Amino acid sequence: MITLLQPPPVEPLDLAEIKAHLRIDHMDEDSLLQSYLQAARRTVEDFLGRALITQRWQLVRDHWPENGTVCLPKPPLLSVEAVRLIHRAGETQIMDPMLYRVESRAEPGFLVATSVGGFPKAGQKHGGIEIDFSAGYGPAAQDIPAPIRHAILLVVASLYQQRGGTGHILAQSVRSLLGPYRMVRL
Repeated sequence: MITLLQPPPVEPLDLAEIKAHLRIDHMDEDSLLQSYLQAARRTVEDFLGRALITQRWQLVRDHWPENGTVCLPKPPLLSVEAVRLIHRAGETQIMDPMLYRVESRAEPGFLVATSVGGFPKAGQKHGGIEIDFSAGYGPAAQDIPAPIRHAILLVVASLYQQRGGTGHILAQSVRSLLGPYRMVRL
């Protein structure tokens, strides 16, 4: 199970960029455009399997993988803030960072046990492991690759122009821009 702890503080585009693209010169629809921008970002993030702007997540697991490697979703991985073991009585133990190594250069990023015996056991059978991590390209919109930002702009434009229509939100042009960044599970 994965839970968003802290959403991105900004969106990948600002209203001025969107309004210039759509040739809108009034403020009457600013809140509508902002809602389309949020929807477009979420749609693109879901399609890509990525976090765009820096955000904090929590992954909850029942047990450690047998191979000693925990893949963390929502690449790119920026950091791991805490790994906690939840025991039967409900007490929480923060794992010593010396017991694992964080690999953020891989996609997706992962944790790997550094000791021969692997990770310590969680006492609680269900949800006994919590991993808090940050993911995204960075804290600013300009940190996101330009093709992804352009794809979000096209999705916002599509939402604006269709106004609740039933057209495909991710047109082929958008999919082509996003294709190289999409996380594919094998």
